[in-house]
Amino acid sequence: MDWQERIEKVPGVLSGKPIIKGMRLSVEQIVGHLNGGWSEEDIIAGYGITAADIEACRQFAATGEPLSPMTWAEWEAAVFGDDAR
Repeated sequence: MDWQERIEKVPGVLSGKPIIKGMRLSVEQIVGHLNGGWSEEDIIAGYGITAADIEACRQFAATGEPLSPMTWAEWEAAVFGDDAR
């Protein structure tokens, strides 16, 4: 399976983060849960995705491409304005 079949970036959806196609569920979220000790079964049950979706997230993360297009500071400035600090 190729991750490109299941992962996409859509401008305006979750700030352009890579997501599982057709969902508002980011690769970053899934990888974070895996790193936090969630089992695949918990993720599948909790989000209604498939094992293939999880594998695609793993494959995407392994490419080294950023999971988030913005740093925290950039996001904060975009949401709250430059006076947020």
